[in-house]
Amino acid sequence: MKINVFYCVVATAIVALSFVARGVADDKAEPSGDLKAMQGSWDYTTGDGGKGTWVFENDKLTLTLPSRKYVMKIKLDENAKPNKAVDFSIEEGPDESAGKKTLGIYQIDGDSLTICIGGAEETERPDKFETEFPRRFVFKMSRTKKS
Repeated sequence: MKINVFYCVVATAIVALSFVARGVADDKAEPSGDLKAMQGSWDYTTGDGGKGTWVFENDKLTLTLPSRKYVMKIKLDENAKPNKAVDFSIEEGPDESAGKKTLGIYQIDGDSLTICIGGAEETERPDKFETEFPRRFVFKMSRTKKS
């Protein structure tokens, strides 16, 4: 009986440690697919001639605009049809944006990245890459050139 209890305790410990190890590994997992291709800094010119920068670091995005900054967690769906999908969960931002989600679509081709996001009041994912104020906004970016 004591041996069975011992084996149950050991088995439970092994299972618990495997879950802890998997959680640690997931936190440090390297991005793959399109998320890997997005890593780094991307620039675009705003409608009023200002500069915006999107910096992807693993599944985090820091979006810096001339008058505001956002920090978001992103989730890609490379298999979505007709357009690849991206979900943005805002962690930090101006006004009352923290805690909100924004849905989008994206295209990536080498050093060119296009993202279309829904406006603040939109609950549906954009279906095309066209700006339609205030429903959706398109960002056409180029990978930041290293100097």
